[in-house]
Parts: sequence; structure tokens; C-alpha cells
Amino acid sequence: MNAFFAELSQLYSGGDRVRVLDRLIEILRDSGNYHQLFDASLLQKKLSMGISPSDPSGFDDVPEGKRAEFEEYYIETARKVGQMLLDAGNISAGWVYFRTIREPGPVVKAIEAYQPDPDGSPSDEIIELALYQGLAPAKGVELMLSYHGTCPTITALDQGFRQLTPEQRRACAGVMVKRLYRDLRNSVGLDLERRSGNLPPETSTLAEIVEQHPELFENDNYHIDVSHLNAVVRFARSLAPNDVELDEARQLTAYGRKLAPQYQYSAEPPFDQFYPASYHYFSVLLDDHREESLGYFRDRLAAEPGEQEPESTRQLIALALVELLSKIGGESEAAEIGVKYLAGVQDQIGISLGELCLKANRPELLAELARSREDLVAFTLALLRTPATSV
Repeated sequence: MNAFFAELSQLYSGGDRVRVLDRLIEILRDSGNYHQLFDASLLQKKLSMGISPSDPSGFDDVPEGKRAEFEEYYIETARKVGQMLLDAGNISAGWVYFRTIREPGPVVKAIEAYQPDPDGSPSDEIIELALYQGLAPAKGVELMLSYHGTCPTITALDQGFRQLTPEQRRACAGVMVKRLYRDLRNSVGLDLERRSGNLPPETSTLAEIVEQHPELFENDNYHIDVSHLNAVVRFARSLAPNDVELDEARQLTAYGRKLAPQYQYSAEPPFDQFYPASYHYFSVLLDDHREESLGYFRDRLAAEPGEQEPESTRQLIALALVELLSKIGGESEAAEIGVKYLAGVQDQIGISLGELCLKANRPELLAELARSREDLVAFTLALLRTPATSV
């Protein structure tokens, strides 16, 4: 390093400022000192623009008329240096630059391709970026499951699940369902072998095994942490029709329904009967006895409320049915239910009833919703979407 200081000093004593900066950049690039390379590149740019810099990478010393040019170069340099860091395997450092210029794509790609050393665990920084910062949540879940186990993974995912996008929740749910199904199927198979001396056929599904062998649940027996089962089934409601994990999710509920009552934890309506309700939910998404399973939720919504039942109970049932119908192309019925039961709780439900009405091509429902909220803009929008002869 002392030799580099001497070399740069000698170049500068010869009066060649350009060569000094060129050589500085060569040294930093060759040595992999990418953070200083970023600063040196911007310093070089400022000098080429006639700016007397006080801070190599700052904007305070850049005149207004030159800011656009410097900003463009700043972004280009951040992109290059960030990619160098990614190529060097330093994903967290690369993210510093791509986050600054709001380009997460290359970092997401690097995380998705990341593989820990065969004899080591993944960096906590990678899991932090992937899961906690939401860059590649499903990859983060996979890494946590593989190296830290199910319990901490469920805890971590539960804490930030609602902050993920629908597609991210869907991907994470798929990973969790596959892992828990595999573990539970193995555990049930080993218990059956212990009892009978024979493992179940490899082609037997979890649902088939538990249906054929009720003795597996004798004496309130269970084969996996029941809180994990509850959480993963709840996550699985983020799956979409035709997702390959849906069938396994429903099989998890078939197992859950066999558990002793004290292990079938309740949840908010309509999932207070957690596993039966979840079974019907997944059956709707699978298009297996769809109308029968939709009837389960419609009947819950239409039932007379109990004397002590709060209004929020009906709203929770309506919300679940609206979300379910929206997933299977039933926007028209979903809009009707939403306008009837959820018009007064718009800010709490996480969906736009107005958008749902328009997607269902039901401007009359949007008009009704707008009247209930005294929203003249939404009412006018409904008028504009209504044929003049119908007004």
C-alpha cells in the first residue's frame, strides 16, 4: 500500500492530474476496493466538469446547471460498482448502491441465485435482505427452513407476512406448505411403521393415510407441532387457483381435522372452525365441489347473528368471502357482498371496493357505494361507466 501512495505522489509531482486519477482508479479496481472506486470515479467526473470538489460523491458542491449531468453519471457509476460487488459475492454491499438508485432487480437476481457453501450456513445478511427487507422473501424462507428450521422461519414470516405483496405471500406460502407437508407425511409414515411394522406405500398421500388409519390419533396423538400446522394452513390461504401446493394444503387440513379438539386452534370467523373452514376454502380454489364449499361461507354470512355477536364478525366473514370470490373470477358477487357488508370499513379491509365494482362491471354498485360514503367523485365515475339510457 505504501508503494501506491508513493506512486501517486510521484505522478502528481509531474503535474499530470489526469494520470493520477486514472492510476488511482486502476489501483482500486484491481484491488477490489469498490467503495473507494465509487468515490474516485465521481471525483474524476467532478474534476472533468470543472468542479472543485469538497466531497467526492456528494451533490452539495455541484452547481445547479451541472446537476443533471452529474446525477446521470452518479447513477451509472452506482450501477457499475454495485454490479462489481454482486459479481464478487458481496450482495449486501452491492445492495447499498442499487438501493440508492432504486434498482433492486440485480440484487434480487443475485439472491435468487445464491447458494451457501456446502459445509456452511447462509449469511444472516442474505436472509435479512431476502426475507426481512423483502427482496426475495421466498428464497429467504427456503434458506431459513434449510439452516434454521421450521419454528424460527414461521416466527419470522409471521411477523412480516402482511407487509409482503400478494405474489410474495403466495410464493412464501408455497414453500412453507411443501416443507410442512413433507415433514408431516414422513412423521405419519414412521408412526404407522412403528405401529404396524410397515411403511405406507410411497404413492399414498397424507390424506389417504390418516383416513385409513384412525389409530394414528389415539390418545390425542399428533405428529408435528400443531402451532406450526395452524400457521402454515393460514399462510396457505394466500395461494391462488391452480397452484400446485393447494392440494397439499388441503391435505394438511384433512390431517388437522383428525386432531383432538384441544389441538384444533380457533381463529377469527369464518375460520373459528379452523380446519373445516380451511378445507372448504382450499376446495373452492381447487374447483373441487366448489359450489358446496362456497355454500359453507355463504351460509355463515347469511346466518342470523347471535345475541352477543359483534358486527365485526359478519364483516370478517364477508371479507373472507369477497377475497375468495375475487380469486376465482366471482367479482360480481364479491362486489355485491362488499358493498352490502363492508362499505363502512374501507380503510380496514385492505381492498378497494370501488375498484372491485368496476372490475365486475357493476357501476350501479359503485354508485350505491358512493352514495353511502357521500363521495361525489366516485358517484360521477359510476355515472360515466353507466350507459346513458340506464341512468
